[in-house]
Amino acid sequence: MKKLAIVALALVLAMTFVGCGVNDLRFIGEWDYIYSSSTVGDTTAAAATRFTFKDDGTFTSSDITLVNGEVKTLVNTRTGDWKTEGDILTIENHSSSYNGNWKFSFDKDEMLWKRDGRDDVKLTKVEKYCGTSVEGVIGN
Repeated sequence: MKKLAIVALALVLAMTFVGCGVNDLRFIGEWDYIYSSSTVGDTTAAAATRFTFKDDGTFTSSDITLVNGEVKTLVNTRTGDWKTEGDILTIENHSSSYNGNWKFSFDKDEMLWKRDGRDDVKLTKVEKYCGTSVEGVIGN
């Protein structure tokens, strides 16, 4: 009976990760690239691009405006494909300058993309889709 319980627990733990797909699990969810912000009094406004990476190798990006951490506008949504190999992120089929290969790294809830001839792209995790937790980062 004890062995059966251990096997059942192992199967439950294994199934927890199956829904996340085969891509780099750290990417899955929403990420904001804030490229401009200003604060006047108690109000902080920011212009950003929100990336939503899915476990099937697709993603969307949208231009957003954040006011005190809340999305006020969302426009220009585009789709694309992504994959990782080692520490290289490849973005394809996206109608922007993000297409191509990027060297990536993670530090807690931040992700950094680097590529020659392009400014670094620093993204902040907004929401975690895989599993049951949702972690709000912007505005906290």
